Amino acid sequence: MYIRTVDALESVLVERRSIKEKIRERLDEWAHKAYGLQDFSRIVEKHTPFCKNGVVCSILARQIASICTEDIAVYIGSNLLGLKPITLQFVRDKFVFENHDKRARIKVPWTYWSKKGNFVVNVDNVAAESSDKLSGRVLSCIQTKYGKDLISYHNGLRASVFGPDYLCPDLSLFHAECLAKSTKRPSFVYKNVDGYDVRDSLMDGVDNADDTYRPPASWYYPLYLAMFLLGDMVLLETYENPDSGVPEAKKLFERTMKIIQSMMGAYPIVIEVPPLTPDMLYCNKVFIDDPEALTRLLSMNHQIEHSSLCNTFRTIAEKVIQFR
Repeated sequence: MYIRTVDALESVLVERRSIKEKIRERLDEWAHKAYGLQDFSRIVEKHTPFCKNGVVCSILARQIASICTEDIAVYIGSNLLGLKPITLQFVRDKFVFENHDKRARIKVPWTYWSKKGNFVVNVDNVAAESSDKLSGRVLSCIQTKYGKDLISYHNGLRASVFGPDYLCPDLSLFHAECLAKSTKRPSFVYKNVDGYDVRDSLMDGVDNADDTYRPPASWYYPLYLAMFLLGDMVLLETYENPDSGVPEAKKLFERTMKIIQSMMGAYPIVIEVPPLTPDMLYCNKVFIDDPEALTRLLSMNHQIEHSSLCNTFRTIAEKVIQFR
């Protein structure tokens, strides 16, 4: 299911370009039959305007884009591979303590090197509210103690490091539009009620296609993964992490990949990247304190390990963690 080598990546991209229109037709037929969606591929194009002029985008899908080890490693590794790095956010999702990625956006693990040369991890709880009020809160509605909402806080850190070169568009309205235009909707959705994610089966207002509502993952996930069939985008992901706190996500991924392959005759293009272990969520403070830090890191000798794309990203990640 995963693309693990450079040769495999190059081969699948050439193959998908040659049959792109055929897959597009199959994709639209499937989306119409399964979801009652018209011109699904056009909806995808509308929400991914960064995929144009033959550029292949590498997509890191995270609810909130920031400057952690993974973000920086993906930026460097993608450029090495000739891919345009993009992070797709999903800010309409909700906060749950069980998800260690979301947890690290609230309790940010800043790292730095002390004057004595010791590696230090300093956790900053950026939430303005107490922990008992965060569970179930819509991510975009969480406020920080720094006077910004959680998304603006992390995106602001990102902009200070990368400038405009590392896009992080939000996919929330893509899901909302698919829900609004579908004639085969789920039996329930989640509604934003006073900043909290509340299960709702009435669905009044779903036709507005705004981010008041979001569909359940079991409904939208096949549509989401199908975005990576045409060869314009490759997904960077792994579910090979027993400590992720969301074991059901791996089962959903594997089941959905098999369903799409059986319907389309092809798997979505997914490059395996390192598991999202705690050190991949570290935020190295040097990239905030030193405006030239990213430039210095980029000037280092980074190599592609052709036999393992995952190891390529992990090696770069180690350099990000140790950088000072």
